[in-house]
Amino acid sequence: AIGDKINITAKVTSNGAAVKTGKATIIVNGMNVAKVDVVNGKLSYQYTIPTNFTTKVYNIKVKYEGNDTIAASTGNNNLTVVAKQSKINFNTTYATVGENTNLKISISDMSGKILAKGGSLTIKINGKQLKNPDGTPVTGKVDSKTNLVVFTFTAPSSLVGKNNVSFAYSGDNQFTSSEGTFTNALIINPKGTPTKIVVNNVTAKYGSNATFKATIYDNN
Repeated sequence: AIGDKINITAKVTSNGAAVKTGKATIIVNGMNVAKVDVVNGKLSYQYTIPTNFTTKVYNIKVKYEGNDTIAASTGNNNLTVVAKQSKINFNTTYATVGENTNLKISISDMSGKILAKGGSLTIKINGKQLKNPDGTPVTGKVDSKTNLVVFTFTAPSSLVGKNNVSFAYSGDNQFTSSEGTFTNALIINPKGTPTKIVVNNVTAKYGSNATFKATIYDNN
Protein backbone atom coordinates (compact mmCIF):
# COMPACT_ATOMS: atom_id res chain seq x y z
CA ALA A 1 0.00 0.00 0.00
CA ILE A 2 1.09 3.59 -0.53
CA GLY A 3 3.57 4.84 2.06
CA ASP A 4 4.64 1.33 3.04
CA LYS A 5 8.30 0.34 3.14
CA ILE A 6 9.24 -2.87 1.34
CA ASN A 7 12.51 -4.69 0.78
CA ILE A 8 13.48 -5.27 -2.84
CA THR A 9 15.93 -8.18 -3.00
CA ALA A 10 17.65 -10.02 -5.82
CA LYS A 11 20.29 -12.66 -6.44
CA VAL A 12 22.99 -12.27 -9.10
CA THR A 13 24.67 -15.41 -10.39
CA SER A 14 26.89 -16.45 -13.25
CA ASN A 15 26.85 -20.08 -14.40
CA GLY A 16 25.16 -20.97 -11.13
CA ALA A 17 27.76 -19.26 -8.93
CA ALA A 18 27.16 -16.12 -6.90
CA VAL A 19 28.62 -12.93 -8.37
CA LYS A 20 30.87 -11.60 -5.61
CA THR A 21 30.75 -7.86 -6.29
CA GLY A 22 29.36 -5.22 -8.59
CA LYS A 23 26.66 -2.63 -8.95
CA ALA A 24 23.00 -2.92 -9.88
CA THR A 25 20.32 -0.35 -10.65
CA ILE A 26 16.80 -0.78 -9.29
CA ILE A 27 14.03 0.56 -11.53
CA VAL A 28 10.39 0.81 -10.45
CA ASN A 29 7.67 1.81 -12.90
CA GLY A 30 10.32 2.97 -15.35
CA MET A 31 12.07 5.23 -12.83
CA ASN A 32 15.58 4.67 -11.49
CA VAL A 33 15.21 4.60 -7.70
CA ALA A 34 18.61 3.38 -6.47
CA LYS A 35 22.03 2.00 -7.35
CA VAL A 36 23.11 -0.68 -4.90
CA ASP A 37 26.08 -2.95 -4.26
CA VAL A 38 26.03 -6.65 -5.05
CA VAL A 39 27.65 -8.57 -2.21
CA ASN A 40 28.20 -12.31 -2.50
CA GLY A 41 25.51 -12.61 -5.14
CA LYS A 42 22.85 -10.67 -3.24
CA LEU A 43 21.45 -7.16 -3.15
CA SER A 44 18.78 -5.48 -1.05
CA TYR A 45 17.10 -2.09 -1.01
CA GLN A 46 14.35 -0.63 1.21
CA TYR A 47 11.82 1.13 -1.00
CA THR A 48 8.94 3.37 0.09
CA ILE A 49 5.89 3.04 -2.14
CA PRO A 50 5.07 6.54 -3.45
CA THR A 51 1.82 8.17 -2.37
CA ASN A 52 0.83 8.78 -5.99
CA PHE A 53 0.73 5.04 -6.78
CA THR A 54 -2.67 3.40 -7.12
CA THR A 55 -3.95 -0.14 -6.64
CA LYS A 56 -2.43 -1.92 -9.59
CA VAL A 57 0.63 -3.92 -10.64
CA TYR A 58 3.93 -2.12 -11.27
CA ASN A 59 7.12 -3.47 -12.82
CA ILE A 60 10.33 -3.84 -10.82
CA LYS A 61 13.52 -4.21 -12.84
CA VAL A 62 17.02 -4.90 -11.51
CA LYS A 63 19.90 -4.26 -13.94
CA TYR A 64 23.30 -5.67 -13.07
CA GLU A 65 26.01 -3.56 -14.71
CA GLY A 66 28.47 -6.39 -15.34
CA ASN A 67 32.25 -6.16 -15.35
CA ASP A 68 35.26 -7.21 -17.42
CA THR A 69 34.50 -10.91 -17.01
CA ILE A 70 30.74 -11.08 -16.33
CA ALA A 71 28.13 -9.72 -18.73
CA ALA A 72 25.41 -7.29 -17.71
CA SER A 73 21.99 -8.79 -17.05
CA THR A 74 18.45 -7.77 -16.14
CA GLY A 75 15.77 -9.35 -13.96
CA ASN A 76 12.09 -8.42 -13.72
CA ASN A 77 9.34 -8.91 -11.17
CA ASN A 78 6.05 -7.30 -10.12
CA LEU A 79 5.02 -4.95 -7.34
CA THR A 80 1.33 -5.29 -6.52
CA VAL A 81 0.00 -2.24 -4.66
CA VAL A 82 -3.05 -2.91 -2.50
CA ALA A 83 -5.45 -0.41 -0.92
CA LYS A 84 -4.33 1.42 2.22
CA GLN A 85 -6.55 1.06 5.29
CA SER A 86 -8.53 4.28 5.67
CA LYS A 87 -9.65 6.27 8.68
CA ILE A 88 -12.35 8.97 8.83
CA ASN A 89 -11.43 12.18 10.69
CA PHE A 90 -14.00 14.62 12.09
CA ASN A 91 -13.72 17.23 14.82
CA THR A 92 -16.52 18.27 17.17
CA THR A 93 -18.58 20.91 15.37
CA TYR A 94 -20.96 23.51 16.80
CA ALA A 95 -24.03 24.77 14.97
CA THR A 96 -26.95 27.11 15.61
CA VAL A 97 -30.54 26.37 14.70
CA GLY A 98 -31.48 27.80 11.30
CA GLU A 99 -27.92 28.70 10.31
CA ASN A 100 -25.67 26.99 7.79
CA THR A 101 -22.72 25.11 9.21
CA ASN A 102 -19.94 23.35 7.30
CA LEU A 103 -19.14 19.83 8.43
CA LYS A 104 -15.55 19.13 7.35
CA ILE A 105 -14.26 15.56 7.07
CA SER A 106 -10.94 14.15 5.90
CA ILE A 107 -9.90 10.61 5.04
CA SER A 108 -6.41 9.39 5.91
CA ASP A 109 -4.33 6.34 6.60
CA MET A 110 -4.32 5.09 10.20
CA SER A 111 -1.39 7.35 11.11
CA GLY A 112 -3.16 10.43 9.77
CA LYS A 113 -0.16 11.35 7.63
CA ILE A 114 -1.41 10.37 4.16
CA LEU A 115 -4.68 11.97 3.03
CA ALA A 116 -7.10 10.59 0.48
CA LYS A 117 -7.64 12.57 -2.71
CA GLY A 118 -10.71 10.71 -3.98
CA GLY A 119 -13.81 8.81 -3.02
CA SER A 120 -17.07 9.95 -1.46
CA LEU A 121 -18.93 10.04 1.86
CA THR A 122 -22.48 9.63 3.07
CA ILE A 123 -23.66 10.95 6.42
CA LYS A 124 -26.03 9.90 9.22
CA ILE A 125 -27.10 11.94 12.22
CA ASN A 126 -28.24 9.90 15.22
CA GLY A 127 -28.41 6.89 12.94
CA LYS A 128 -30.67 8.53 10.38
CA GLN A 129 -29.40 8.78 6.81
CA LEU A 130 -29.44 12.28 5.36
CA LYS A 131 -31.21 12.15 2.00
CA ASN A 132 -31.87 14.38 -0.97
CA PRO A 133 -35.46 15.31 -1.94
CA ASP A 134 -35.48 12.39 -4.42
CA GLY A 135 -34.67 9.93 -1.65
CA THR A 136 -31.04 9.28 -2.58
CA PRO A 137 -28.39 9.61 0.16
CA VAL A 138 -26.67 12.97 0.47
CA THR A 139 -23.15 12.35 -0.84
CA GLY A 140 -20.01 14.46 -0.64
CA LYS A 141 -16.88 13.94 -2.72
CA VAL A 142 -13.32 14.34 -1.49
CA ASP A 143 -11.82 17.49 -2.98
CA SER A 144 -8.47 16.50 -4.50
CA LYS A 145 -6.97 19.93 -3.70
CA THR A 146 -8.11 20.38 -0.08
CA ASN A 147 -8.41 16.65 0.78
CA LEU A 148 -11.71 17.46 2.47
CA VAL A 149 -15.36 16.56 2.15
CA VAL A 150 -17.58 19.48 3.15
CA PHE A 151 -21.28 19.09 3.94
CA THR A 152 -23.25 22.33 4.35
CA PHE A 153 -25.79 21.59 7.06
CA THR A 154 -28.73 23.72 8.24
CA ALA A 155 -29.43 22.76 11.83
CA PRO A 156 -33.09 22.07 12.70
CA SER A 157 -34.56 22.83 16.13
CA SER A 158 -35.36 19.13 16.58
CA LEU A 159 -31.64 18.38 16.98
CA VAL A 160 -30.82 20.93 19.69
CA GLY A 161 -28.18 19.42 21.96
CA LYS A 162 -25.51 16.79 21.38
CA ASN A 163 -25.79 14.52 18.34
CA ASN A 164 -23.94 11.48 17.04
CA VAL A 165 -22.58 11.73 13.50
CA SER A 166 -21.70 8.73 11.32
CA PHE A 167 -19.93 8.67 7.97
CA ALA A 168 -19.40 5.93 5.38
CA TYR A 169 -16.46 6.30 2.99
CA SER A 170 -16.62 4.60 -0.42
CA GLY A 171 -12.89 4.02 -0.80
CA ASP A 172 -10.98 4.83 -4.00
CA ASN A 173 -8.03 3.57 -6.03
CA GLN A 174 -5.68 4.09 -3.06
CA PHE A 175 -7.74 3.56 0.11
CA THR A 176 -10.16 0.97 1.47
CA SER A 177 -13.76 1.82 2.32
CA SER A 178 -14.49 2.55 5.99
CA GLU A 179 -17.08 3.80 8.44
CA GLY A 180 -16.84 5.95 11.53
CA THR A 181 -19.20 7.20 14.24
CA PHE A 182 -18.42 10.26 16.34
CA THR A 183 -20.36 10.42 19.59
CA ASN A 184 -21.80 13.81 20.64
CA ALA A 185 -19.68 15.43 17.93
CA LEU A 186 -22.38 17.72 16.48
CA ILE A 187 -23.58 20.19 19.09
CA ILE A 188 -26.53 22.32 18.07
CA ASN A 189 -27.48 25.42 20.06
CA PRO A 190 -30.88 27.11 19.97
CA LYS A 191 -30.95 30.32 18.00
CA GLY A 192 -30.59 33.54 19.93
CA THR A 193 -30.23 32.03 23.38
CA PRO A 194 -30.62 34.99 25.78
CA THR A 195 -27.76 35.64 28.20
CA LYS A 196 -27.08 37.78 31.23
CA ILE A 197 -23.83 38.96 32.81
CA VAL A 198 -23.44 39.18 36.58
CA VAL A 199 -20.56 41.36 37.85
CA ASN A 200 -19.39 40.93 41.44
CA ASN A 201 -19.16 43.99 43.70
CA VAL A 202 -15.62 45.30 44.09
CA THR A 203 -14.20 47.67 46.72
CA ALA A 204 -11.03 49.52 45.74
CA LYS A 205 -8.98 52.53 46.77
CA TYR A 206 -8.69 55.53 44.49
CA GLY A 207 -5.74 55.15 42.12
CA SER A 208 -5.23 51.44 42.79
CA ASN A 209 -5.83 48.53 40.43
CA ALA A 210 -9.12 46.68 40.76
CA THR A 211 -10.14 43.26 39.45
CA PHE A 212 -13.71 42.70 38.31
CA LYS A 213 -15.13 39.18 38.09
CA ALA A 214 -18.07 38.51 35.82
CA THR A 215 -20.12 35.38 35.09
CA ILE A 216 -22.16 34.83 31.92
CA TYR A 217 -25.38 32.80 32.24
CA ASP A 218 -28.07 31.83 29.82
CA ASN A 219 -31.58 32.74 30.89
CA ASN A 220 -33.00 29.22 30.54
